[in-house]
Amino acid sequence: MKKIGLFFGSFNPVHNAHIALAKAFLQQANLEELWVVLTPHNPHKNAEELAPNYHRLQMLKEAFSTESKNIKISEVEFLLPAPYYTANTLDYLEKQYPKVAFSILMGSDSLESLPSWNRYQRILEFPIFVYPRAVNNSINSFHNWESVTLMNFPTVEVSSTDIRQQIFEGATSCKLLPESVENYIKTNGLYQKKA
Repeated sequence: MKKIGLFFGSFNPVHNAHIALAKAFLQQANLEELWVVLTPHNPHKNAEELAPNYHRLQMLKEAFSTESKNIKISEVEFLLPAPYYTANTLDYLEKQYPKVAFSILMGSDSLESLPSWNRYQRILEFPIFVYPRAVNNSINSFHNWESVTLMNFPTVEVSSTDIRQQIFEGATSCKLLPESVENYIKTNGLYQKKA
């Protein structure tokens, strides 16, 4: 079976750590392809803070345009009804691609909160590759599950929330963003104070 990894996220905005994680996941999970899956609205996040879907999608395309051809940007969740639950997306993908073995990339903070997710047991049926997050660098008992693999990756300290705050406060540049994404944000006036 073809091995494809899924990297779900709001990517609001996509930043350099996302790109580094995607490349590490592709290699460490021995994937043939990695799909970066843009979630229109994560049920655990505030919709008011999200840039429009179109802009987040374009930023992803900009960010990964010069990366591995094995990394694809997926709009699959745009085809599905809200709320956008990961378990539902996995159901859909398995039906659409019965000859694909999917695995998932997830931060340690997400793994910690997994029991609060809709049908989380369904998610645990898939191989999950977990990277350490500074906001929550502890792994609960779920690291004992067969499906969970801890990645060899530096602790991720950057967050999209912090980047949005920097831009909102008037930062002229952000070294945490790919240059193409930084330019896109400036051109489209995203995350800035409204005049």
